[in-house]
Amino acid sequence: MHVSTDVLAVLDRAICGGHALSLLSVGMLERKLYADTNKALKAASEKWNRKAKAHLFDGDAAAAIEPSS
Repeated sequence: MHVSTDVLAVLDRAICGGHALSLLSVGMLERKLYADTNKALKAASEKWNRKAKAHLFDGDAAAAIEPSS
């Protein structure tokens, strides 16, 4: 999947801790940018958790969003 440089910039500013990735540090995103970011996260097999206010992964969140070579 091709990920735009704008989405990569958002993910670069996200906070990863264990299985969780939070976009709270990024601030409010334009609707299209959020939709594109969410699409990329879903492609990496995340699940949104409202209570945690984070995108949760089965494994390490940072490893899940790391660009592959």
